[in-house]
Amino acid sequence: MTTVPCALKDYGCSHSVVRVEMAEHYLSKEHQDAVINAACALSSKNHQNNNGDTIARFEEIYEKIDIAAGEIQMLQGDACRLNAELLHVQGSLKPVIRDVSSLKLSIEEQNAFLDAMKSKQEILTQDLASLTQKVEDMQYISYDGTIVWKITNVAEKMGKALFTIPLIFIRNVILLEKTWETIFDN
Repeated sequence: MTTVPCALKDYGCSHSVVRVEMAEHYLSKEHQDAVINAACALSSKNHQNNNGDTIARFEEIYEKIDIAAGEIQMLQGDACRLNAELLHVQGSLKPVIRDVSSLKLSIEEQNAFLDAMKSKQEILTQDLASLTQKVEDMQYISYDGTIVWKITNVAEKMGKALFTIPLIFIRNVILLEKTWETIFDN
């Protein structure tokens, strides 16, 4: 922030003031004393100098005071506008903060509900597998003394059996030949 020297520095007000604090400075004791000193100096010069110089000097001081007063009014207007904007922003933030809090609570409740549903689903999946196994087991229970076997993957087992039969046959033939050779060789 830039500071400006007081317009009455020649009369004893030696402060450099930030423009925002100019109104407070004008009310300070040192500045008020400088105003009195300026008035006294100008009135004593009035007697010593001609009336035209005094009037010109008063007009110069009046212009400086008028400029400073205009700047103070402008700064006060800016401060009021900024204060109003701040209040508006604070007012619009309150519902947003409330909404965020309620959303957090809702998300936590939904997560708890989903966790409970997940555990219930796991239990139901286990129960379903158990019931499926019981139903399958009950299909093959015989009440008249007949034993029923359940063979799963029949096509796969048939395919394997077809490929293994020639190997068994060839082994048996070779074994039979060796047996005959040993019998007839002896």
